[in-house]
Amino acid sequence: MSRHAPEHHAQRPESALDALLRVENAVASRLEHARAATAIVLADAAADAAARSQKAGMALTLELAALDAEQAETLATIARDVAQAAADLVERYRSVSADATARLAAVVLADVTGLSMSDGVSRSPP
Repeated sequence: MSRHAPEHHAQRPESALDALLRVENAVASRLEHARAATAIVLADAAADAAARSQKAGMALTLELAALDAEQAETLATIARDVAQAAADLVERYRSVSADATARLAAVVLADVTGLSMSDGVSRSPP
């Protein structure tokens, strides 16, 4: 029987190349973790920006709707005021006497045509 002596493998010191490879692997691992973290942060930021944009769009839509309603109300008020002024003017002209209307017509005719007014017609309105 032969006896074999147990082999003792002494741990050899790490070479510079092995150390460099270990450090490069560690850096690559950290870089991959940083890339993953960056992707998460960017995705969160994009989602946040999209949510803010949607909220701003909804707020703008509501504001425009309010302005449209206000404009419609303002235009309706103006239309009512003009209609009332027209009605008041018609009523005022209806209350003018026939003689006053004739005098005003003569004044307008004289102003437009340049012809002199007939005797007895006053230029002053009632």
